[in-house]
Amino acid sequence: LIIPNIFLLAGLGVFLFKPDDKQALLLALMFGMFYGAIRAIDPSFAGESMLLVVVILCVHVVSVFLWPVFLHFFQIFPEPSDLIKRAPRLEAWLYVPHLLLIFPYFTLLNLLVAFAPDRSVYFRLTYAAFGHVGLAVATLYIAGGLLSLLMNYRQAGRPSRRRMRVVVAGSIAGFLPMFIAIGLSGLFDLRKNDPRLAQ
Repeated sequence: LIIPNIFLLAGLGVFLFKPDDKQALLLALMFGMFYGAIRAIDPSFAGESMLLVVVILCVHVVSVFLWPVFLHFFQIFPEPSDLIKRAPRLEAWLYVPHLLLIFPYFTLLNLLVAFAPDRSVYFRLTYAAFGHVGLAVATLYIAGGLLSLLMNYRQAGRPSRRRMRVVVAGSIAGFLPMFIAIGLSGLFDLRKNDPRLAQ
């Protein structure tokens, strides 16, 4: 309970501090969606009341947007990247792969696990390829975000670099292990071969 609450409180603090700032909003969303996105990949609602199931389900569905939000944030932090400057509409297009390849599968998976757990087993087995594709795209989003962060850091002036150091270190420490874990899970199907490692 401690780590999710730290992320939620940090996100709320960032949002309250600068509610009208796009960078602050995206950063707050990243913090707020972090834990829910991890849980949405392999959801479980066993033993929860119907009200709590609905609340957790809504959190999972919204949190699945973490991956494009992560890339979006680092495309405009601390300044818009060269890609965004050349093609401002790219900010919206960043979400298209997510809406086509990640959102449908994991939303349906969470709905089935919540309300029809027996059918969710068949769904996972029959459409496992869609899950692997979704995880691969999520991994690409994380890789793209970290690459954007490092490129922005290299191009930033000395004052901006000082402000970015904590963000660079924290993002690499927080997201690189997750990037590796998701990549390994997709490549070696850890959930099937060793469920303890997949957790």
